[in-house]
Amino acid sequence: MCKYSYPAVFKKEHTLYIGHFPDLDCPIAFGHSFEDAYEMAEEELLLLLYDREAGHKSIPHPTPAGKIAEEQGNIVLVIMIDTQTVSGP
Repeated sequence: MCKYSYPAVFKKEHTLYIGHFPDLDCPIAFGHSFEDAYEMAEEELLLLLYDREAGHKSIPHPTPAGKIAEEQGNIVLVIMIDTQTVSGP
Protein backbone atom coordinates (compact mmCIF):
# COMPACT_ATOMS: atom_id res chain seq x y z
CA MET A 1 0.00 0.00 0.00
CA CYS A 2 1.30 3.41 -0.97
CA LYS A 3 0.79 7.14 -0.92
CA TYR A 4 -0.11 8.81 -4.20
CA SER A 5 -0.58 12.34 -5.54
CA TYR A 6 -2.57 12.95 -8.73
CA PRO A 7 -3.73 16.18 -10.32
CA ALA A 8 -7.48 16.64 -10.66
CA VAL A 9 -9.21 19.19 -12.87
CA PHE A 10 -12.43 20.76 -11.60
CA LYS A 11 -14.83 23.12 -13.31
CA LYS A 12 -18.26 24.52 -12.58
CA GLU A 13 -21.07 23.69 -14.98
CA HIS A 14 -24.43 25.21 -14.17
CA THR A 15 -25.11 24.19 -10.57
CA LEU A 16 -22.53 21.37 -10.32
CA TYR A 17 -18.80 21.19 -9.80
CA ILE A 18 -17.30 18.46 -11.97
CA GLY A 19 -13.84 16.93 -11.64
CA HIS A 20 -11.70 14.31 -13.34
CA PHE A 21 -8.16 12.90 -13.28
CA PRO A 22 -6.45 13.39 -16.66
CA ASP A 23 -4.02 10.50 -16.00
CA LEU A 24 -6.60 7.89 -15.04
CA ASP A 25 -9.60 6.23 -16.59
CA CYS A 26 -12.07 6.82 -13.83
CA PRO A 27 -15.55 8.17 -13.40
CA ILE A 28 -16.15 11.86 -13.12
CA ALA A 29 -16.56 13.34 -9.64
CA PHE A 30 -19.29 15.87 -9.08
CA GLY A 31 -21.07 17.77 -6.36
CA HIS A 32 -23.32 20.72 -5.70
CA SER A 33 -20.42 22.36 -3.90
CA PHE A 34 -16.72 22.34 -4.67
CA GLU A 35 -16.09 20.56 -1.36
CA ASP A 36 -18.50 17.75 -2.32
CA ALA A 37 -16.82 17.29 -5.72
CA TYR A 38 -13.37 17.29 -4.12
CA GLU A 39 -14.38 14.68 -1.53
CA MET A 40 -15.91 12.47 -4.24
CA ALA A 41 -12.76 12.76 -6.37
CA GLU A 42 -10.60 11.89 -3.36
CA GLU A 43 -12.69 8.79 -2.64
CA GLU A 44 -12.69 7.71 -6.31
CA LEU A 45 -8.91 8.07 -6.50
CA LEU A 46 -8.42 6.07 -3.32
CA LEU A 47 -10.65 3.19 -4.42
CA LEU A 48 -9.33 3.12 -7.99
CA LEU A 49 -5.69 2.95 -6.94
CA TYR A 50 -6.39 0.46 -4.14
CA ASP A 51 -8.13 -1.78 -6.69
CA ARG A 52 -5.18 -1.52 -9.08
CA GLU A 53 -2.74 -2.39 -6.29
CA ALA A 54 -4.83 -5.36 -5.14
CA GLY A 55 -5.15 -6.64 -8.71
CA HIS A 56 -1.46 -6.06 -9.45
CA LYS A 57 -2.43 -3.76 -12.32
CA SER A 58 -0.22 -0.99 -13.61
CA ILE A 59 -0.57 2.45 -12.09
CA PRO A 60 0.36 5.33 -14.40
CA HIS A 61 2.75 8.04 -13.29
CA PRO A 62 0.97 11.29 -12.48
CA THR A 63 1.51 14.30 -14.71
CA PRO A 64 2.95 17.25 -12.78
CA ALA A 65 0.11 19.68 -12.06
CA GLY A 66 2.07 22.50 -13.70
CA LYS A 67 2.01 20.65 -17.01
CA ILE A 68 -1.78 20.38 -17.17
CA ALA A 69 -3.23 23.11 -19.33
CA GLU A 70 -5.58 25.25 -17.29
CA GLU A 71 -8.56 26.38 -19.28
CA GLN A 72 -10.45 29.43 -18.15
CA GLY A 73 -12.60 28.61 -15.15
CA ASN A 74 -10.87 25.30 -14.40
CA ILE A 75 -9.18 24.57 -11.10
CA VAL A 76 -6.24 22.14 -11.06
CA LEU A 77 -5.44 20.65 -7.66
CA VAL A 78 -3.28 17.77 -6.54
CA ILE A 79 -5.15 15.19 -4.49
CA MET A 80 -3.13 13.04 -2.12
CA ILE A 81 -4.31 9.68 -0.83
CA ASP A 82 -2.87 6.73 1.08
CA THR A 83 -4.19 3.31 0.06
CA GLN A 84 -3.13 1.90 3.41
CA THR A 85 -6.23 3.57 4.89
CA VAL A 86 -8.51 1.18 2.97
CA SER A 87 -9.46 -1.93 4.88
CA GLY A 88 -9.50 -4.96 2.62
CA PRO A 89 -12.03 -7.79 2.49
